[in-house]
Amino acid sequence: MDTSIYTWNHLLFTADILVQKGCLDETKLKIIIDIVDYNQRL
Repeated sequence: MDTSIYTWNHLLFTADILVQKGCLDETKLKIIIDIVDYNQRL
């Protein structure tokens, strides 16, 4: 079973919480989303 998709989804979930708390700006969130999207296509 490939657990990488769960790892990436957890990263996105955590990043979303950090944006809501004001710890992460939306520009950095977009970069994280792009990285996750790229890695899920590999």
